[in-house]
Amino acid sequence: MEKFSLVQEAQTNNKEALVASNQEMHDHIEAIVNTIDTQTIAEVASELFEKGHILDAVHRAVPIEQVIFLEHDIVDRAQYVNKKHENDSGQIRLNTQRLYNPDSPEKELFDVVRVFIHEQIHAFSDEYTIKNISEEKKKRIIGFAEGIKDKTKNTPAEFSYIELNEGMTELISDYIVKEYFKRTGDIPTNIVESLQKENAKQTYPQGRFYIEGIVSMLSEKYEVPEDTIFKALIRFYFGPEEEYDSFPEWLEKHEPLTAESLKKR
Repeated sequence: MEKFSLVQEAQTNNKEALVASNQEMHDHIEAIVNTIDTQTIAEVASELFEKGHILDAVHRAVPIEQVIFLEHDIVDRAQYVNKKHENDSGQIRLNTQRLYNPDSPEKELFDVVRVFIHEQIHAFSDEYTIKNISEEKKKRIIGFAEGIKDKTKNTPAEFSYIELNEGMTELISDYIVKEYFKRTGDIPTNIVESLQKENAKQTYPQGRFYIEGIVSMLSEKYEVPEDTIFKALIRFYFGPEEEYDSFPEWLEKHEPLTAESLKKR
């Protein structure tokens, strides 16, 4: 009985220590998020999007108050929860355990800002555009991703072109993150560039590679600079051209690639 009591006490102490540790992580990451200069992000994004003739994207940002901090693995590092209705701002969820890294403060700050900006870009691209494609099904487009929802079932939409969408999100994020730190001076540019190179190997490398390949292919075919092609993709990402539902649909009609092949990417 005495031995059992000692074990039980040890287990209780371990649980209390874990709770304290989780709270510390929560408070620590929340403090970093609260230092993020959202105005600078908006300015950098607006400048980039203006080049792609996008007018309203930045106004779809998720407010800091709608950032939710989790201490478990419901999400990997971060997640954008899409809008439930036209006036909803959406939500950003951050996994504090995965982001907590106080022994490497510059990398920790970089990671928190990077995932925050990545998820904001998803929010920027979420126009809450829904199209009925049949009596039973409707389609929703967020960036390059297409979700098909069965209206007769109480199940989430099934999204296609996820890797393609994430690859484009990462490339846009790269530009904004680098320019953000250049303007705030929070991390030296050479360290940011080094961290970005490392991140590119680990975060949606296939999606990045595929977008870069499409940009190169279209640049060569139409004999225009790659930067011009990338800006055109930004226009598609933040709102399809009127005659097309999505970038994959456009690409399928203009290039020797099919929507089916893109779905696998």
